[in-house]
Amino acid sequence: MLDARLNFFKNSDFAILFTSFLFVRLIFAYYLPLGVDEAYQITVGRQLDWSYYDHPPLSFWAPSIFAIIFGSESPLIYRLPAIIFGSITVYALYGIGMLIKGKDAAFLSAFLYSVSPFFLFSGGVFVVPDGPLNAAICMTLFLFIKSRSSEKNYNIQLFLIGLCLAVSFLSKYQAVLVPLALLFYFLVSKKRVYWILYSRIWIIALVGVLGFLPTLIWNYSEGWPSLTFHTARANVEFSLINFLKMFFGQIIYLSPPTVFLSIWAVFCVHRDEKINFLFYPALFIIISFNIVYIMGAEGFPHWTMPGWMLSLPLVGVFISQKSGPLRRK
Repeated sequence: MLDARLNFFKNSDFAILFTSFLFVRLIFAYYLPLGVDEAYQITVGRQLDWSYYDHPPLSFWAPSIFAIIFGSESPLIYRLPAIIFGSITVYALYGIGMLIKGKDAAFLSAFLYSVSPFFLFSGGVFVVPDGPLNAAICMTLFLFIKSRSSEKNYNIQLFLIGLCLAVSFLSKYQAVLVPLALLFYFLVSKKRVYWILYSRIWIIALVGVLGFLPTLIWNYSEGWPSLTFHTARANVEFSLINFLKMFFGQIIYLSPPTVFLSIWAVFCVHRDEKINFLFYPALFIIISFNIVYIMGAEGFPHWTMPGWMLSLPLVGVFISQKSGPLRRK
């Protein structure tokens, strides 16, 4: 049963935040015309397949399945899965904040996500892979952190974490950066032997890999077109201009105050084990793609967004850590 602290109906501030932005996303979904990327995903996704040329299949499957279920092809119905995924992400970020620091940190992380332009639209309205990716990553880490405080039904908890990881692999290729970052943390941690040999973490890995199988099967049968497409973007020519352009895009997508707070929090927050489960994936994703940008690769600013998303609970924790001594004075 879900911890009572994580029931947002018992926290009126979060309930208002959650329902208000849910209503805003529904309004945008109803009135905004479909974009080019959305029309592409909807059109291609009408033919259900194991995977697709540029992305894994989930964001192609979801709108088509909902259109069939509801018998409608309105933009709102096509966007309904994105709205659901966006709502899951907000709740998961709130849950992460509650588990790490408490109500104030939880509310701030959910608020910053909700008001950031990229996460409001591409993470919760538009028919693109970012919505399911964000939801799956946040639920993976939320359940993982939650499992650290409870041994009850531990194997079931690990299975659910693996299931969320599988959903992330079904959403977008960059999902692989999260387990890689955690693997790095486990290897440098003093508990590395426990994590690798005794923690039963292999349950997560085995279930998670199942989410990558449809994409793997499709690419193998088609001659690896996705690999060809994405590696063609690679470049090894240093380009400060490209980096500055991409970084400016990240600032616009998140908003300048959120970027400033996130950078400050990542480097100054007092870390413990729970915080490290966010710190390493956040930093790994942000640094990895900004290295890609500075090497001049053809890319987009939103590639780093999952990393910035995972920094938002750190902002809530950091501000709570800073405000605590002030309240005691």
